[in-house]
Amino acid sequence: MNLLTFFRDRREARASKLYDEGWELIEERSFGDALKIGRKLRKLNFIGAFEIEGLAYAGLDRHGDAVRVLREGLALAPAAWPNWQLLGSCLSDLQRYDEALLAYDRAEACEGSDLSQIDLNRAIVASRQNDHERSLQLLDKIRDYESREIQLRAISQRVRALHGLGRDGEAEDLGTRTLNVWRDASEDEGQNAVASIASEIALIRQRRGDDRKELLAFAIDWWQRTRNESLLWTIREVRMERSINAKHFNLRLHAPGVYLGVDAVADSPEEALAFVRELEPEPFAIDDVKSVAPADQPKGIYYVSARVFYEETTS
Repeated sequence: MNLLTFFRDRREARASKLYDEGWELIEERSFGDALKIGRKLRKLNFIGAFEIEGLAYAGLDRHGDAVRVLREGLALAPAAWPNWQLLGSCLSDLQRYDEALLAYDRAEACEGSDLSQIDLNRAIVASRQNDHERSLQLLDKIRDYESREIQLRAISQRVRALHGLGRDGEAEDLGTRTLNVWRDASEDEGQNAVASIASEIALIRQRRGDDRKELLAFAIDWWQRTRNESLLWTIREVRMERSINAKHFNLRLHAPGVYLGVDAVADSPEEALAFVRELEPEPFAIDDVKSVAPADQPKGIYYVSARVFYEETTS
């Protein structure tokens, strides 16, 4: 092996390792760290850099930046269908639906593309444009799924489309059966989709006038199973409490062996802690609190960090 080949192979091995690390960070929702990996991959001239950066920016809700880097990457590698799909999804989140659909068309035209994923994303665009019939037609085209997670996303989208058409009985029945199967099988995949289904069911039941305490218990139960932020929104919607005295609090909480960060809107830190205790099994107490500003928003929890564990020492 000559020296040039040696250094090239070593660079490719390093890039491949970094790319895998980037994906692990994306899956852990450590988007800032994943962005750093993407930048390192760029320096190694690794085309996967743009995918990692795009996913990281999207995870940070910086969809404009995601669109920018994905377009840069696609100019260099136009046959990368996952990047066309991700570009479409970011454009959809920016409500640039015509551009999103064009990106999905480009994804479909690439060799090896997964049409089930692409049609699912087209169905999401259709519902966002309030064309729920079209959304269902696109979902009906899908014959198989690459993974259980994608299947759950498709079911979630079908529940949403049925609800959008006022077919609430069908939506609730499909959603409830799906949640029961997922819960009874102790599945790990598809937590975001499952949370979306639970949220949709809670809204259907709320508008029907079901008991508020039961709805709150249902939403809290599914938040605890998925820890998905969409259900924090649902919990606030079900509770629907406002106050002229409410403030936005950032709290650092601790319980034996664990720290937790929380953003909340409440009248006081003590009320914010009471909201947390509805969600968390540990006996958390306030370690530090900052009052950011008055808040003209529904009271409740807006963000819960991952738990940070530590070993307690005895003196």
